[in-house]
Amino acid sequence: MRTGARAVARKPVQRRRPPHRRPAVPAHHGHPARQRHIAHAIGAVAPLAISALALAAPQAQPVPLPPPGRVVPAAPAAPGTQPPPPPTAGMDSPDCLTRYGDLLPTNGADAKARETLVCRRTYVLAFDADTRDPDWVMEHLSPADLAGTAKRSNAFRQDPFLKGADAGNWDYAGMHFDRGHQAPAGDARFTQKAMDDSFYFSNMAPQVGVGFNRGAWKYLEENVRAWVSCGGHRDVYVYTGPVYDPGGKAIGRDKVAVPRAFFKIVYDAQTDRAVGFLLPNQAIGATIDLSLYVKPIADIEGLTGLTFFPHYDQRRQALLKASAGTPWGHTAQCKGDGGD
Repeated sequence: MRTGARAVARKPVQRRRPPHRRPAVPAHHGHPARQRHIAHAIGAVAPLAISALALAAPQAQPVPLPPPGRVVPAAPAAPGTQPPPPPTAGMDSPDCLTRYGDLLPTNGADAKARETLVCRRTYVLAFDADTRDPDWVMEHLSPADLAGTAKRSNAFRQDPFLKGADAGNWDYAGMHFDRGHQAPAGDARFTQKAMDDSFYFSNMAPQVGVGFNRGAWKYLEENVRAWVSCGGHRDVYVYTGPVYDPGGKAIGRDKVAVPRAFFKIVYDAQTDRAVGFLLPNQAIGATIDLSLYVKPIADIEGLTGLTFFPHYDQRRQALLKASAGTPWGHTAQCKGDGGD
């Protein structure tokens, strides 16, 4: 012990706490197209959110902006106008697009930058270079288009118009998904070339096989053909395409996006009636009650960012799109239906 010295008390040292930091939010690395689709969904519900806030509080609340990197869908074109279509990769005849008139759907500018049109006698489609799937496929059907004796070739192959940008058989090998037609082979029996053209990968998207592509989806396709062939709907436009989940899966070497659902819209140009369907990409059965899967076209637009019937005035669009509609009554196959 030291003597003669005064003990000096030391003050405790106070350590400064580090500033509180919020945990970092991991960046979203989902597929660009799937990021687009969640943005489309946000854009679709934003007007409803604004209305609800206005009713609930005396002061209007700001609507949150979409997360960075996600694009809000472009506003619909003004009635009677239409933005130019995306670039065309190829047409099987110079006047191919005239078959589809002014009824091609439009898409937001972000999607259009990735789309390429392919036009054939059988269908016209907008191919998306990001997803390796078509954003939409459109057909113009009459009873004569569904008549014929062409046989399925099952020769799935890449589209020469796209120069290797679409998927290939290697992407589906061992992946437990069917190469799902968007414009069905059964709609193209009028010539063998038309049938063969339906097997290009530009017209395919990954679909669950048993219970969907070979079940419920096939049943819907057969019903559409029945409406045209023997149901009295003789001038029909059909729109088909995928709906994605953000962060959804992709398959194969080329990362082909797997949709969570598929839409189909059927429009009778003679009666000015339309009905939309949305089916989940999963096994849901062989034959289904189609009325359970009817969806307002406005809802399909909100999920996809597409605008259907862009040349029609707002009143006419509202009449076609706002209500869910009903299936057109004729079910099952007509005599001689050639299948999917």
